[in-house]
Amino acid sequence: MAKEVVGLVVDGVSEVLRVESDTLEDAPKPVSGESTYSGAEYLKSIAKLADRFLIYLDLGKIISTRELPAA
Repeated sequence: MAKEVVGLVVDGVSEVLRVESDTLEDAPKPVSGESTYSGAEYLKSIAKLADRFLIYLDLGKIISTRELPAA
């Protein structure tokens, strides 16, 4: 599979964090792709920091190049 570069336009960014990979955990089963919750298939992993809980999304599932208009 060839890698593709995709850009996103967002309304704003409040902070950018660098999270060590060893802090990432699989999303719990009740909210992962095996769930009946709407949108659960887009959750990739979570990170538990001292004062935060971060959710990592699977951008490959959210942004499919099949859905993008040809440039």
